Amino acid sequence: MKDDKIHTNIHKIYFENIGSAKTILMLMVIFYHCIRIWAPYGWHGIHGNESKLLSYLVEWIGNIHTQSFTFISEYIFYYV
Repeated sequence: MKDDKIHTNIHKIYFENIGSAKTILMLMVIFYHCIRIWAPYGWHGIHGNESKLLSYLVEWIGNIHTQSFTFISEYIFYYV
């Protein structure tokens, strides 16, 4: 019985920690969609003035956010 309480408390801590990561990732996705218009390839045919810094950020965020969401989803699935 004591082990079940410890196991439940560990899961609670894991889910509390993962909530912050999910929030950060959602903000990154919002930021990504906001700045994507300034990337060299634009946003659905709409092009803004190209910015090297924003283009770099779009590429960087685009490379990590899908894998990060997949990792967190698998993490939650494993502990549920």
